[in-house]
Amino acid sequence: MNTENINTDKTNYRKILGQSSIYVIGIMISKLVGFVMIPIYTNYLVPADYGILELLTLTTDIITILIGAGLAQAVMRLYFEHKDRIIQNSIISTSLISSIFIFTLIFGLLAYKSDLVSNLIFGYDDESNYFNLTFITMIFSAGIEIPLTFLRAKQKSISFVFINFIKLVIQLSLNIYFIVVLEYGILGVLYSGLISSFLIGGYLTISTFYSTGFNFSILRFKQLLHFGSPLIISNIGAFILTFSDRYFLNYYSDLTEVGIYSLAYKFGMLVSLLVLSPFYQYWTSEMFLVAKRNDAQKTFRDMFTYSTFLTILFCLVLSIFIPEVIKILTPEPYWKASEIVPIICLAYIFVGMFNFTSCGILITKKTRLLAYSTIIAVFVNICMNFLLISKWGAYGAAYATVGSFFIRLIFTNYFSQKEFPIKYEWSRIISACFLAISLVIISRQISIENIYITLIIKSMLVISYLVILFFSGWFYPNEKIVIKNLISNPGKIRSLMKLNR
Repeated sequence: MNTENINTDKTNYRKILGQSSIYVIGIMISKLVGFVMIPIYTNYLVPADYGILELLTLTTDIITILIGAGLAQAVMRLYFEHKDRIIQNSIISTSLISSIFIFTLIFGLLAYKSDLVSNLIFGYDDESNYFNLTFITMIFSAGIEIPLTFLRAKQKSISFVFINFIKLVIQLSLNIYFIVVLEYGILGVLYSGLISSFLIGGYLTISTFYSTGFNFSILRFKQLLHFGSPLIISNIGAFILTFSDRYFLNYYSDLTEVGIYSLAYKFGMLVSLLVLSPFYQYWTSEMFLVAKRNDAQKTFRDMFTYSTFLTILFCLVLSIFIPEVIKILTPEPYWKASEIVPIICLAYIFVGMFNFTSCGILITKKTRLLAYSTIIAVFVNICMNFLLISKWGAYGAAYATVGSFFIRLIFTNYFSQKEFPIKYEWSRIISACFLAISLVIISRQISIENIYITLIIKSMLVISYLVILFFSGWFYPNEKIVIKNLISNPGKIRSLMKLNR
């Protein structure tokens, strides 16, 4: 490859990384409401109310997966298959019209029969009014996802972030007004969601049709269904793995247990939001280029080791300090959640490994193997939910999540190695993980009333983790050199990209 081509690749690489980084910010902003509102939700809602909100959200999520037919996920792929702007606009317009029609029809019927849904989920129809508001909100939200996908397709990254930011501000403002000022409780949360979806969905729908025109193509609709409908199975599988345990908890325990577990899971998912998602937003684009290089094996191996190590380190810090964080942010009825967060963190360490070990399957386009792994994990998850949640409640749900995610990782790695063998450094990862688990267990034995002394001791535990790894030979000599250089001069972070063992 000549110098001109290399420079071109570097330019494209920086562009992809820059765009991906901006989109990650937008996605993170869109998910921040749940975290920013934790102190308000937990101080103005009892755990049972928090559990009701969780089940309302999850129920609409699974319905959306079933009726959405993967349209939003198919839009991007079909959009870039055509260069003609008229066809591209037809794809966006058709998908948006389809989504609005389907959502209005299905969620409209569900709103009309919300008492039946309430009986199915809660065993009584007292919450039918909540479902009514939630389903109406989903009708308005139909005009949000396709337009945001359209912005990404046009590489309007700044607009993408701005829209998500405005939505965040509106939701936060309305939540504070309805929950804190008017003290509407659950209704306050639902009213704020309804109004923000109406405003943002209405604006995005009108602006999108203004850009694309209002036209519906049967041909494009069939193409969208062809691409999107197979994704329903994998999406449902991912949903079951991640969220089905809330329904088991509601059946075997109560809404209070659902609320506490949901809060713990929200903190545990910070691993995905702040570590895994930003990295894989970039890596999923770059791995196909890396696979063609002569040093592909080494690069995949090193990236797996370093990304997993950073995930473990983040989980260690979160798990050690989460008792203090939850005590500061929430009232006492929610404090039990801090005991469950480390278990969820372990599950998401396995998620990070799964995302990376699946690279071989994606590179060789044998995506059916991912479906096999997911199906096996879903079966294990359902069985473990039956066995563990009935005995141990929220703890059982957390351990079932760990077990099913671990099974998915094992089978995915097995299938992937047969298609694209990579010698990952499992011994390094396992030793780093076991040391982190040991330190978390030690941190749980600390019982000192003075919070400042507690924070100092826990900080020493985190530092000891790095010191033990550094002096025990976990890091290779050249990695130690890089670490020393980074400590003395943080500006040399680029040297991390030049490790050559």
